[in-house]
Amino acid sequence: MITLEGVSKKYPSGERPAVEEVGLHVEPGEFVAVMGPSGSGKSTLLNLIGGLDVPDQGKISIDGLSLHNLLEKRRTLIRRRKIGYIFQNYKLLPKLNVRENIAFPMSMDRCPREDIQIRVQQLISDLDLEGKEHSFPAELSGGQQQRVAIARALAMQPRVILADEPTGNLDYRRSYEVLEILSRLHRKERLTIVMVTHDLSVAGCAERVLLLEDGCIKSDIRQTEVNLQRALEDFLAKLQT
Repeated sequence: MITLEGVSKKYPSGERPAVEEVGLHVEPGEFVAVMGPSGSGKSTLLNLIGGLDVPDQGKISIDGLSLHNLLEKRRTLIRRRKIGYIFQNYKLLPKLNVRENIAFPMSMDRCPREDIQIRVQQLISDLDLEGKEHSFPAELSGGQQQRVAIARALAMQPRVILADEPTGNLDYRRSYEVLEILSRLHRKERLTIVMVTHDLSVAGCAERVLLLEDGCIKSDIRQTEVNLQRALEDFLAKLQT
């Protein structure tokens, strides 16, 4: 589903590559968490996978489609149709209400109006947003805004979800609700999810955890390993010494 081969990215302001010689393969339906200290390349890696940024070298493909050598217009089309994004700060459009925010990707893709109405209503029901359809983002709690953001990410029925610290701005209760939604989507829809997080408990919801340091994948731990929690704790403790 997702394949990276020898991917590197260096920004002009950086002394060293943000991501360096990364190789990765994510199977269809996998739930992968990405952890690491600040500046380790987590968000850069996610942006490269999603085509929001392009690598200086290496190859990236999603669902058999190469992203690294495409023009921006084509990458944008693939992002809209193949990938759903969930951000820490929600990135909802403040002048659009809940219904309009969810419908936005479908409207941009010029989907039939009836299809948009049916899909949006389904997502409003699935994400427990009934009664909030005409509310604007500023009128919603953080948890409600993130549920709208998830609904928007699902609007085009993508097979890949990329989530960058989806619980970072939420309290424990709202974080739990968001994780329940992502876990349910993974179990029932078999969506491929790649999620950046700094929280061990959040990472524990994934079936595979990548540990990044200095732009490189240092460890790739699968949930089936009995010592997952201990391995994560040891890695983070090492970074603090």
